[in-house]
Amino acid sequence: MNGDDVDGVIQVIRRHNSEDAEAAGESFQRSIEGLFVLKERNAVMGVTGAKLVPETDRSYWLSWTYLSPSSSMRIDRGRILFELICGELTKLNARKLFAAISPDVDSPLGRAHLVGGAEAEYLDFGFEREAIHEDYYLPGESMTVLSYRLQPWQSAASETENHGLQIHGLQITDADEIEETDDAYFLDWQFIETSDPELAIQEMSEQIEPWLAKIRDWEGRMSFIGIPSTAEFAIQLMTSIGFYEDGRLKDFHADGVDEVRLRFDL
Repeated sequence: MNGDDVDGVIQVIRRHNSEDAEAAGESFQRSIEGLFVLKERNAVMGVTGAKLVPETDRSYWLSWTYLSPSSSMRIDRGRILFELICGELTKLNARKLFAAISPDVDSPLGRAHLVGGAEAEYLDFGFEREAIHEDYYLPGESMTVLSYRLQPWQSAASETENHGLQIHGLQITDADEIEETDDAYFLDWQFIETSDPELAIQEMSEQIEPWLAKIRDWEGRMSFIGIPSTAEFAIQLMTSIGFYEDGRLKDFHADGVDEVRLRFDL
């Protein structure tokens, strides 16, 4: 995708949702890296893209995936865009592609990483269901995470060692409202050293309360935190203060290292 394609892409998105088109325009002003277009007779008929997940072994999130309702390729629907993005990611030696959708929303394609449905098209192509978060986008509207493997599974012993996590606690550093949701928040964090598990639980209980209080003040409905599956003590730390596992993304951080998604309902 280049600058000349932007207006055409926004028009395609607008035919699905005007708010998404506005958000896309703002996003494209910042960067169009990792986006690819599908054309018919030199006219933009579809767009798809992916973003590398920081601090993972070549995991990507699918983003901005739309096909024009007027395209003659409607019979193939999502498949032709999935083939496009998977082909481009394979050139980059990407390992795994993840997509977040809302199956509760009626969508002719399924807008990945933004609100959108059509889960069947993902599954037909070969995506697998990873996790479902109920009431994620808003009450009554869930979010499903799907994944598609691009490279054969390989042992990730070195990555597991890097997450070495039996003796680490967590320091909460920020809380941000999750894009496209109605008052759902995600906690940012970093590892900290700890040698006393009981003291670490007490300190986490004292640390988390001000953050949850802020989210309540912002009228938040829930809070999420994602932790590598190898961080066993850190996961126990969060469950001991009321968070519960609400799904996991297999091999998200690296092969053999899942992302455990913990949730606290407010």
